[in-house]
Amino acid sequence: MATSFIDPVAQTFFVDAATYPKGMFVHSVDLVFKKKDQVTYQPFTVQLRPVINGYPHSSLIHSSAALGQVSLRPDKINVVTGSGTNIPNLSNPNHYTRFKFPAPIFLLPGEHAIVMFTNSDNYEVFIAEVGGTRLDGSDRRVDKQVYTGSFFKSQNGSTYTAYQDIDLMFRLNACDFTPNSTTEVVFENISPTSNIEFDLMKVGTQELLFDGASTNYSYRLRDNSSGVLDTEYTSFLQDENLVLDTRKVVYTSGNSVFIKAGLVTSDNTVSPMIDSTRVNLIGVKNVINDCGLALNKFTIVDAGRNQTGNATLYVSNSTASYSDVYPGSGFVGKAVANTTSGKIERIEITTEGSGYVGNTNIFLSYDAGGPQSTSENRAVISCESEISPTGGPAAARYITRRVNLADGFDANMIRVYLTAYQPSATTIEVYYRVLADEDETLFEDRPYVRMINVQQGNESILNTLKSQVETDFIEYLFKPSTLDCSYLGTDGVTYNNFKTFSIKIVMRSSDTNYVPIIKDFRAIALAP
Repeated sequence: MATSFIDPVAQTFFVDAATYPKGMFVHSVDLVFKKKDQVTYQPFTVQLRPVINGYPHSSLIHSSAALGQVSLRPDKINVVTGSGTNIPNLSNPNHYTRFKFPAPIFLLPGEHAIVMFTNSDNYEVFIAEVGGTRLDGSDRRVDKQVYTGSFFKSQNGSTYTAYQDIDLMFRLNACDFTPNSTTEVVFENISPTSNIEFDLMKVGTQELLFDGASTNYSYRLRDNSSGVLDTEYTSFLQDENLVLDTRKVVYTSGNSVFIKAGLVTSDNTVSPMIDSTRVNLIGVKNVINDCGLALNKFTIVDAGRNQTGNATLYVSNSTASYSDVYPGSGFVGKAVANTTSGKIERIEITTEGSGYVGNTNIFLSYDAGGPQSTSENRAVISCESEISPTGGPAAARYITRRVNLADGFDANMIRVYLTAYQPSATTIEVYYRVLADEDETLFEDRPYVRMINVQQGNESILNTLKSQVETDFIEYLFKPSTLDCSYLGTDGVTYNNFKTFSIKIVMRSSDTNYVPIIKDFRAIALAP
């Protein structure tokens, strides 16, 4: 027999918990048609839906509408007459039509529904009805309903009526996986609009896993310095922050990121599943440096006169106070002269160097005997410093808000406590600036003073302890290198106490892939 419809019809079925205790994956449904629409050419749609209280769900589709339904045009649908020698036979590929889903649909043990609909009344599918004549030529009647579920019709697309004496002719095709065999799939990046650099990455996925099923991940990335792609894959754990050994890059053209996923199962009925639309990589670029002298940190204060040639730039840190120790090193640059105007017109840098946090003195080395080296013709060049009220070479710094002590609670000493992860390639430096209540200088014009990192319990010994592993957070104590925070103001007056202060934390690293992490911070102002 055959039936025609415009509103949805449905057939429920059971996933047997004894046979499929973990559930099953369905990759397709086979239906047998007697008629198809060759007039308006409307498609025919099949969906897999959950069953609620014995009825097909009115709207919810297994694995979403993007995966849990498939539509076919009439030219893709086979038909059989159902009479004579053309009796429906699911063993004959020409007799049935396979509706293959875009991806295997996972079904838990229990009852589910096949829902079918079309906008045409020119389709007919084969069913079995109790009391109807069988189509095998025996003239026998269908005397009982097979135990597969129930057939439903709907008049409005949302409310279903059950027909207990009718069942759809269909075949549900389940996936049969190869146990203990790893299947690999590789995900590649989409080209960005500009190159993207990153030092840390986190790969996020959405998976469906079972007992006895697992996934594993590995990557190949492109090095930022050389532009070379890794030749081998490196294993990693998804959804965890991964600190890379070197800075990586994603180029605007060509593939720079390859994420390989391996899937394995010990059960032929289920397999791990990865949602390919939700595989994502978050890359973090650490904005940090080692306080080298970048070009934008120099200022030509006086271009000089009678400059007949270029001058080599030499820089050094003043050692006027402890806050300026550890002078920087490795800088190479020159001041370029315009011999027509006789002035220095620009600075060129070959090597930025590192560690230039203190007051930096600039020296120009000229060819011997040139007029540009005389005091009245010499050029003057300045450079930013972390000691200065503003600016500085550090790319990573944190400055607290101004703290005003209560009246009558002026202080003369500061202690700063940090709990931090500080690997060997990194340095944490702490600076303070203070202002006395009687000092009329603007607080923002006061310079910073670098503090020293000392051992708790013996503040006469410097603390050089570094973190060994990522979970190694150490409490550090910073204090001024002097006995107190007294200072000489711009008015020539020495101020012994302060009412206002702020703290600056500078974070340095010689390797951008390794950065310090500060978990907590406390600053304590101490009274005389």
